[in-house]
Amino acid sequence: MTEISRKKKKEFIDTCVTTFESFKYSCEHNKGIGTVWEMMATNFGGDRSYAIICAPRVDEFRNQIRIAQKRLGTDARLVVVTEKHCEVEENLSIENDYSLVTLDLIEDFGLQMIEIEKRDREEGKEVSEEELAALMSSREKVF
Repeated sequence: MTEISRKKKKEFIDTCVTTFESFKYSCEHNKGIGTVWEMMATNFGGDRSYAIICAPRVDEFRNQIRIAQKRLGTDARLVVVTEKHCEVEENLSIENDYSLVTLDLIEDFGLQMIEIEKRDREEGKEVSEEELAALMSSREKVF
């Protein structure tokens, strides 16, 4: 792996961790030899988990995606984070029941949640139920 691709992969992972943690998910990096996804994000209730593959270019990770789908149980959903993807790749993800999202979308979700929490903390209140529900709903539609 080149230094550029290592930096890109680190950027993807850091952004995913920040975003999922802003939604109160714990993130566990997978460093095992046989693991094909970079991390697992699990909500604190333990009832929702996502296996995250950071794939700057989807076409270079097709085999990894297939292997991950076979190894994942029904208790976790595969999320593939990419720089950009085409309609064919989007349709393939729908057919194969995994989420395909861009890094920009992940960043947007994370920034929105951080801004809401910051604003509410400054005002001395908690995140409003309406804002949280709307943001969580839009995120659930994506994942």
